Amino acid sequence: MPFKDLRDFLNKIEKIGQLVKLRRGLENGFEVSALGWELSSRGGGPAIMFKIKGYDTPVVANVQGTLQRNVIALGLEPAETMEKNFVILRNRMAEALASKNTWIEPKTAKSGPCQEVVLQGNEINLKKLPILKWNPMDGGPYITLPNVITKDPLNPKFG
Repeated sequence: MPFKDLRDFLNKIEKIGQLVKLRRGLENGFEVSALGWELSSRGGGPAIMFKIKGYDTPVVANVQGTLQRNVIALGLEPAETMEKNFVILRNRMAEALASKNTWIEPKTAKSGPCQEVVLQGNEINLKKLPILKWNPMDGGPYITLPNVITKDPLNPKFG
């Protein structure tokens, strides 16, 4: 694997000028979604790291906002144009799907970076996380486009 974790990948894209760390905290989900809209309307823009006012947890957005960053995430050398990066990604995906014998078997870990902070019992408070309302007509706060890995506890073959 080309990167140990998300932090490792963020360090890489910061070194090549593809991650911007905002100094000012953003007000709310409306401001975050407006910034995301602006970045996507400008051809992807950089990945951004920021905090929401009132929360301690940093947030990253637009991490996979360009084909170039997706190519880098796979440990491949990016090309100069979006079209060439698309071809690189398409070919790599086709190669991976065609060679199932090289697939890496998943491993169950007893701990990981996601468990650096563990809250239990009365310590648990989801309101400490920046889960926001993104648009005025939203019914309430929710997590948008998370990266989720799941495992079927009844059938480990499918997970």
